Amino acid sequence: MKLIVIVGSSRAHGVSSKVVSLIRRHLEGRASVEELWLRNYRIDYCDADNACSHIDCSLPDDVAAIVNEMVKADAILYLPVMHA
Repeated sequence: MKLIVIVGSSRAHGVSSKVVSLIRRHLEGRASVEELWLRNYRIDYCDADNACSHIDCSLPDDVAAIVNEMVKADAILYLPVMHA
């Protein structure tokens, strides 16, 4: 099984990093765990033209690469940014 953990945090050594480490330890030998830190990708704002409902999105960012990684995974866990 392949689990992809999508991390929304911009902090390299914050709580999200610790959670990913716990997940790796817990699933060791049972699943491969891949981290995908959104801070490492270029994500542009949607221009809301809705053209991508008919053709591939024309924005020159990394969203297609992120989606491709998600499609390859058996499971996806999203760790959103938590500001309180």
